Amino acid sequence: MRASYLLILLCALVSACSPYRDPTRDSNQYECTADSASDPELMKALEPLAFRDIHLTAQGALVDRCQWDALMRQINNDGIKDDRSKIILMHIHGWKHNADPEDSERKRFKDVVDRIALEQQTRSQNNQVMGIFVAWPGLSMDFAGLQNLTFFSRTTVADRVSQSAIVGKLIGNIESILNKRKAKGSNDVFIMMGYSLGARILFNATSQVALYQTQLAAPDLDEGTYDIVDGPGDLVMLLNPALSAGNYTAIDSLRNARTQFSPKQNPIMLTISANNDSVTKHAYPIGHILRFKVDREHRTAIGEYPEYITHRLERREHGNIIGDESTAWYDNFCVADICLERLPSPQATSGTKRNIRPRQPSNPFIVAKTTPEIIDGHSGFWNSGLFASWLGGFVENTLNEAQSSR
Repeated sequence: MRASYLLILLCALVSACSPYRDPTRDSNQYECTADSASDPELMKALEPLAFRDIHLTAQGALVDRCQWDALMRQINNDGIKDDRSKIILMHIHGWKHNADPEDSERKRFKDVVDRIALEQQTRSQNNQVMGIFVAWPGLSMDFAGLQNLTFFSRTTVADRVSQSAIVGKLIGNIESILNKRKAKGSNDVFIMMGYSLGARILFNATSQVALYQTQLAAPDLDEGTYDIVDGPGDLVMLLNPALSAGNYTAIDSLRNARTQFSPKQNPIMLTISANNDSVTKHAYPIGHILRFKVDREHRTAIGEYPEYITHRLERREHGNIIGDESTAWYDNFCVADICLERLPSPQATSGTKRNIRPRQPSNPFIVAKTTPEIIDGHSGFWNSGLFASWLGGFVENTLNEAQSSR
């Protein structure tokens, strides 16, 4: 117990001695007071690739309202007629990262956006690819040896950003523009990504909307087949999320033996966790126990909660799995020999049938575990060529399925 108190005190001292000052909020949160038309970045509105930043304070306020206005104008082509469809990828960074233009996660996300843009050009696809990097104060100090002690203080900041609802507002503003463009014939696609605490922020911004949309499509009396569910955007991806299993219970409860999803359903939320993620496996539960949150569902990260795991992502010696037309494509999806596969339903035994959660084919909420070969540790997905290749294929298939279903 004494060691626990010392750890709490040390974490508090580390947070108090932070050499980084949190960014200050723009004095005008309502409109861009600068002459945004003079922004030279707007001249790139019609180029194949665009990349924008949205910077947030520790309270979820905008650091620069003009960033917001410039982004929305660019999505809307700044009033210029352009028949191309847009592929928009938005990413919220994780712990130990911030709004620095040289931040490693920003650079790696931009590499992903550049790769997708290059693939579009190579295939002569007439789409404009846009990247949006959402930055918040996830890095509070530059002392590498002490950064690991800031996880819990940064979790508090991440939750403040979530509570501000600014990310939900951002997503809604983007989708509003895209819906108007789709009504005029555009075939835009919007994919959102979050890593670590950024995944926590993204989940909090999208989960209630996703559940609401799912319930609107639910069969009568909770028995039968769901109508096609439209989630927020075209896909929400949570990578090694710092998120309690308890926060996912309402989504997991969609899995039951009385209802099913259409095999034509597209994925709504894809969660992927590494088997050897020490942050979610060890640090996460310790921190919650120190905060006296001792119930298993809240002290355990979703990727470490076996009952909620629906898929595995791993290397297959013989490559592609033979698909089943009675299930959605994401239940058996491979890129080369890296395959995402839905787990079989556990066998019911006498007296336990009521407690069995079926793995429900075509359920669009996916929770997958993967091996160190594919994602090695908490931040290993950025360094993994295998995962990058598979993820690129999954995103590409999501794009094709989303566009062909309209």
